[in-house]
Amino acid sequence: MIYRILRYVIAILVGTAAYVGMYTLVPIIDPYLVSQFETMGDMSLAVARIAVLIVGTLLGVIIGYLISSFILKQGLVIAKRLERLLTHIPNQELIAGTIGLLFGLIIANLIGVAFNQVPIIGPYIPIILSAIFGYSGLKLMARKGPEMYYNYVQQWGGEGTKKTSRFKMFSTHKSDKASSTPKLLDTSVIIPWLKENYGAEVIAVCVDLGQPEDYDAVEKKAIKSGASKAYIVDAKEEFVKDYVWPTVKAGAVYEGKYLLGTSFARPLIGKILVDIAKKEGADAIAHGATGKGNDQVRFELAIKALAPNMKIIAPWREWDLKSRTDCMEYAAKHDIPVVATKSHPYSMDQNVWHLSHEGGDLENPANAPKDDVYLVTHTPEQAPDEAGYVTVSFKDGVPVAVDGQEGTPLQLLEKLNEIGAHYGVGVVDIVENRLVGMKSRGVYENPGGSIIMYAHRELEYLCLDRATYHYKELIANKYAELVYDGMWFAPLMSALQAFVDETQKTVTGEVKLKLYKGNIISAGATSPYSLYSEDFVTFEEDDVYNQADAAGFINLFGLPLKINALMKEKAGK
Repeated sequence: MIYRILRYVIAILVGTAAYVGMYTLVPIIDPYLVSQFETMGDMSLAVARIAVLIVGTLLGVIIGYLISSFILKQGLVIAKRLERLLTHIPNQELIAGTIGLLFGLIIANLIGVAFNQVPIIGPYIPIILSAIFGYSGLKLMARKGPEMYYNYVQQWGGEGTKKTSRFKMFSTHKSDKASSTPKLLDTSVIIPWLKENYGAEVIAVCVDLGQPEDYDAVEKKAIKSGASKAYIVDAKEEFVKDYVWPTVKAGAVYEGKYLLGTSFARPLIGKILVDIAKKEGADAIAHGATGKGNDQVRFELAIKALAPNMKIIAPWREWDLKSRTDCMEYAAKHDIPVVATKSHPYSMDQNVWHLSHEGGDLENPANAPKDDVYLVTHTPEQAPDEAGYVTVSFKDGVPVAVDGQEGTPLQLLEKLNEIGAHYGVGVVDIVENRLVGMKSRGVYENPGGSIIMYAHRELEYLCLDRATYHYKELIANKYAELVYDGMWFAPLMSALQAFVDETQKTVTGEVKLKLYKGNIISAGATSPYSLYSEDFVTFEEDDVYNQADAAGFINLFGLPLKINALMKEKAGK
């Protein structure tokens, strides 16, 4: 209803603009009208003038209504992006940045007054100054504001001895511990804890897999926390190409729902940790995974497979910091600036493939996810009232184009994320079986991934024979289990991948999908390797299939059943 009202509002606004435009053009049009209607009298001329205004206005209204859907869709996309951006900005930085922006605009306007009298360009100088000083003020205060606040509190005392921290120690780790402990609190504590308990030089590593972070702040935070060096590794393309795409080709989905977004990210992080550890001559690798979750297994199996002699340190399994309060007390004691917030009480892990949510009210499976859980995709209620379509092109089992537009693996996934989020698709709510023996409830946002997996399956229906497809389903389940368990570098994984790659040589073609309020619906598929033959399956008359042949097939196929029944008759059973 609101969507329709907004469309009418846009139509009226465009119509009003058209009226103003036509009214402005009257002096230009009027000589033409006079020449055409002067012989017909003043009344006819007046009517002609009014008619021009009415027709122009009506055309504006019609054009406005036609483009209103596009305007609203783009507006929703921009609003969602802005919402996601603001959600991930700490409150202190957001407030400080706003204050900096206001001060910048004030300074710009004060200076701009002096240029008002400059001919021609004078009126435009304040606009340019506003853009420069406003942006500079925003950036400066966003970076320095929290630190200034922290220093102020340190000088004058009070509770606010904690400042914003957004750095992650050794990995892009999501805490598997279903508690209110902020995932950044423990990682801020780990570096000084390692130095204190192991007397070690600490090198921090943050792997960028598409999670929104201020990586300059991450690096600075790592150094301030005591690290001698901090690596920021952009591995997004490698992640999609070498870890996501192989899983897509396998059709691997854990327990029928989970698209393995966290699971296949961990082997890559482990590989990068090992590479940097070898480069730096490190004696050990530490991670921030808890003793309750799957990630500790995934990280450590990757390290064992790639660096079997490397020592592994897992602080959560060693230290006596058992709670959020313990970590906060440790941080205060060691003058570690950390902030904790309950504004979004969920443990999250994000990369370009997915965003996961655990903990908080989600710990009770009886609770439906609240709308504020979703930070990537729209809810079905927020999605457009009109369906949209997307076409995904595959070659050898992996996407190569979206709506005919080619791109890198990362670009294609990001495009599909944007499209899928707009239509509210890709939300998964599952109580899954953890490797460590307990069940956990997770809510996942996979807009692009859900589209890709659905489209890939549709194309396999078309291109794989019955025996291969059915056996591949068995392989997919085992493949998903291995990925979930952290066995990415196991020999069995390599063997299964070889089978998968062979099956994908003919999985090439295009799949069209209809997207509507959280639903993905097939809308057609084509492939040069399609095994579907209309000539054979038609219910009309054909010259390629002899229906009488089925009798012999059924006799042979059913012979074991017949012999078994005859044996029972003879035995009197």
